[in-house]
Amino acid sequence: MKKGKLSDSELACIKGMLDENCSAEDMSKQLDRPVSVIEKELEKIAKQRERDQLFINKTESGNEGVSIMTQHASMKIDDTRQDRTSPPQRNDCIHKIYDNK
Repeated sequence: MKKGKLSDSELACIKGMLDENCSAEDMSKQLDRPVSVIEKELEKIAKQRERDQLFINKTESGNEGVSIMTQHASMKIDDTRQDRTSPPQRNDCIHKIYDNK
């Protein structure tokens, strides 16, 4: 079995096989890599795809530098706002080094 960092072509193969619903075991056999390495990469891809669904960072023409919140991201933020209570009270913000006796 191969060791070391996955090459760019291997990463592209993993993404392509993921789109074709191949299992991690099949991917590891075809790429001659351990299943654990493939599973770690699949987790990274899943996290990246989840992040990509929250914000749009490219325009249709391919320009970058914009950030548009999707409906899913907006709903996720609204849910966290409902779970929040009032801000914590900060009564002990002033500290005295010496007590004036």
